[in-house]
Amino acid sequence: MSPVTVRDFEKIKGLSDLRAARDGKHAVFCVTHADIGENRYKSHLELLDIETGETRPLTAGDGQGFVFSDDGESVIFPALRSEADKKAVESGEELTVFYRLPLGGGEAREAFRIEAQVKKIESLGGGKWLVSHLCDLSRPDLCGLKPEKRAQVLARWKKESEEFHVVDELPFWY
Repeated sequence: MSPVTVRDFEKIKGLSDLRAARDGKHAVFCVTHADIGENRYKSHLELLDIETGETRPLTAGDGQGFVFSDDGESVIFPALRSEADKKAVESGEELTVFYRLPLGGGEAREAFRIEAQVKKIESLGGGKWLVSHLCDLSRPDLCGLKPEKRAQVLARWKKESEEFHVVDELPFWY
């Protein structure tokens, strides 16, 4: 038996968040794997046909975390697909964009966006959602600011926060 190498971790796929659709014929789950080249984990969603046991990818390269739509015909998942949204997040904006993807196939379309780092979402029915998100109390409040002012406030905050580091948890090493 040969020793485990870093490349062996690329072969491991983690399955999580298995949820059955209302129709009882399908389930959706998340598949995560390591990408050594990009030094990160990548996730995508897959659809399981419960009767045949066959699976097919629903998303490619994104889609960790999802919820079924109220009608049970689609999945709602977060992703940053547009370059403008990716740039906004890279510049410090807090944004989560949700897409609706029909289980029967088709293109994912933007459903809604939330100006926060959403970690979990659940449907309450009737178009209402329960959202759990990160809240950094050291960040400036950007609500209601025009884009130019938002950029100025974020730039100032980023510059100020480079001068110090807040330790909010202790590392745990052996």
